[in-house]
Amino acid sequence: MLVIKVGGSKGIDLDLFARDLATLHREYRIVLVHGANYELDQFMRRVGVEPRLVTSSTGQVSRFTDAETMDLFLAIYCGKVNKRLVEKLQMQGVNAVGLSGLDGRIAAGRRKDTI
Repeated sequence: MLVIKVGGSKGIDLDLFARDLATLHREYRIVLVHGANYELDQFMRRVGVEPRLVTSSTGQVSRFTDAETMDLFLAIYCGKVNKRLVEKLQMQGVNAVGLSGLDGRIAAGRRKDTI
């Protein structure tokens, strides 16, 4: 099995990515983990919410995620971007399915006590 992580920055060509992934799919079973930060930031600004970032003491920059931001996050990551990727992969002959970390408790974490 091959696990691939693709970011969510501006400029990623999802059509080209799907074609490349379909080629790899002929040889490997693939789990794709994708980002969508650029899409999320754009969407948040369109609905009048400015993205909030926090920097840890070690310099790590993260998104501050309150309940409203989490709703927007789920809409973009699990909705728009995930389903568009599934659609593009299906068009390339890959029988793709899109899940989130919430589904089946694929991923779990705990909130940090302090920021």
